[in-house]
Amino acid sequence: MGALSTEMSSEDVQHLLNLLDNIAAYNDKGHIWSRHSEEEIDSRRREAQADIERLVARIGPGAFSTDLLHKLESGDASRDGSGEIYFQAKRELQARGEAGAAGAT
Repeated sequence: MGALSTEMSSEDVQHLLNLLDNIAAYNDKGHIWSRHSEEEIDSRRREAQADIERLVARIGPGAFSTDLLHKLESGDASRDGSGEIYFQAKRELQARGEAGAAGAT
């Protein structure tokens, strides 16, 4: 995994983490509180998956472990209600960012 090379990449990483956190909360209980229909739930998850795929492409697949990349690309992340994938991404991407910052000094 390489270091973050631009400020835009840092913004994309933060956007991905926010998205993963938000979709996990939605999948946990948000879809119940919102009283969304099955069609609305599926639509929200499809939109989240498209955004996840776009952000992974912008950040670069090499930034992710094989396991995390599979979860992001397979749709697991857009259906996760536990937050497990969000926390895995946060751990990996923060460690990657810290390693990049240390290498830049």
